[in-house]
Amino acid sequence: MESFNVGILFWLVGTAALLGLLWLIFMRRSRTLAQKIGIKVAHSKSQTMTDIVVPDGIGGVLDIPRLVQIEQGIVVVDQLEAQGRVFGAAHIDLWTQILKGRSIKFDNPFYSLAVTQQVIESLVPGVPVYSLVVLGEEASFEKGTPEGATTLANLPQALKALPQQNLAIGLCEEAWQRIRRIARKDGKALSATK
Repeated sequence: MESFNVGILFWLVGTAALLGLLWLIFMRRSRTLAQKIGIKVAHSKSQTMTDIVVPDGIGGVLDIPRLVQIEQGIVVVDQLEAQGRVFGAAHIDLWTQILKGRSIKFDNPFYSLAVTQQVIESLVPGVPVYSLVVLGEEASFEKGTPEGATTLANLPQALKALPQQNLAIGLCEEAWQRIRRIARKDGKALSATK
């Protein structure tokens, strides 16, 4: 009788371990690209702001999916939710995604990212502002990764590789706090949404 209980115990423990492993695999795969970028950035010990709105300087507002504060300055990060093979370059108007034999064209993400970068630069003069397009795990650049783009796996290295600047101590943090004061999220100031 006792060996029967031990057998059932081993079976229950094994089943629970297998179910736990399957759940972890499912949760990892079900994360969005934005969540995966957030995890990668958090590992680099950088501050971030997500899904914010800032004035665009001409009477409107601009939605920004993610800003990251790093030692070298501030980075505007845009995610490219693509799968399959991607063909694109900095100065090509339309990029192409090949997925399951179909060709899907979309606007070059660098153009809108450049506008966002200029708006952030106007808010924090004297602080370097960079931009990066991040491609998800299920996509690849067929003809090489364009400058200013990276894959999710290489995001931490891409952030570290941005040019080093000799910034006055505290200048980047002051700029970050300025953006926090100006930016809005869900109609509220960021300082109210901590």
